[in-house]
Amino acid sequence: MKKILYILAIPFLAIILYYVFGTNTQNYQDTLKGKQADRVHFLVNSTSSPVVNKDSFVHPGFFSIQKKFRINAKVEHNPKTQQFAIELSNGKLETYLHYGTINFELEDEKHSLVLFQHLERTNEFLLPFGDLTNGKTSYGSGRHLPITYNGGEDILLDFNLAENPYCAYNHNYVCPLPPRTNLLNAKIEAGEMKP
Repeated sequence: MKKILYILAIPFLAIILYYVFGTNTQNYQDTLKGKQADRVHFLVNSTSSPVVNKDSFVHPGFFSIQKKFRINAKVEHNPKTQQFAIELSNGKLETYLHYGTINFELEDEKHSLVLFQHLERTNEFLLPFGDLTNGKTSYGSGRHLPITYNGGEDILLDFNLAENPYCAYNHNYVCPLPPRTNLLNAKIEAGEMKP
């Protein structure tokens, strides 16, 4: 009798696990694919797009979506009001506030990135980063990670949303480059690929 109950319980357990974990994964994939489609639509159609020849533009594509690149991280707030000069793609410098350090783990390795805050628009943050894919499968000068952050010590990093800066598509644009503090010794095979 116990053996029959175990056999009957297996499909029931499988259905529960699918609805608890499978649908969440599918919803996440669908959400990300929607955001990727929005990104391509913006580059191809928007008047604010950096792309000049939209008719002949071919988007480079995205790395496959992987949940391991969606990371709950911690922000260690910088107690000092410390300004930081970030080099731009034209060789000039732009000043931001060194807001704090984001600490996270990826594949059992500890990493950190500096989170920068705009000097005047204090609700705007900048998170440029470089990694071991730069110049190979991702843009050589690094990428930016769009984030939503409202203070506190918790922050969600989703590298699947990593974007190429505008200067990757048009050399007339000037973009902040990742400083040394934000060069990761890891392959971030996530987000937008090399143009």
